[in-house]
Amino acid sequence: MPTVSLDCVHATQLDAHLEHLKATLAPGAFLMLGLTTIASTATHYQARLASLPFLPRKATLSHPGPRSHPKPFQRSTVPLRMSVTEIIDKLKSGDTPVGVEVVQSVSREYAEFMYGYADGLEQDADVRALFVQDWGMEAWVEERLCTVWEAALLEVGLLEAWTIVVRKPE
Repeated sequence: MPTVSLDCVHATQLDAHLEHLKATLAPGAFLMLGLTTIASTATHYQARLASLPFLPRKATLSHPGPRSHPKPFQRSTVPLRMSVTEIIDKLKSGDTPVGVEVVQSVSREYAEFMYGYADGLEQDADVRALFVQDWGMEAWVEERLCTVWEAALLEVGLLEAWTIVVRKPE
């Protein structure tokens, strides 16, 4: 089943991106979407703290080119602006509505994944060396800090990670 993250889709392109995904999905086919949202219980100040991992990072602003370590994805502000309910409503409406089969919180698993990624950046000498070679020490520190920050926000419940499985009607 194809999987798409909405965390890297620019907020101004979200509607068009969702419509494109729905239109290109074959009848009867499934698609898994991943997204992160601010917890509905977060205060204004907590939401500000939660925005840090979604700000532009040095490594994502660097010039493109052949690299031995994959370029980190530029995060968008969609997680700061949309609730999971709003995304579901967009999926079920529009020119090509799809059925929502599963909505599942995966916050704990995503936090564990993020901590594992950050540990790899720090503990694995080869991974660390390649990242620093490709993107620089400042970008390495920034990537690790933002990754651990996001994992901690998921762990304490200020961010929520979701998986949504949709199916296009036949």
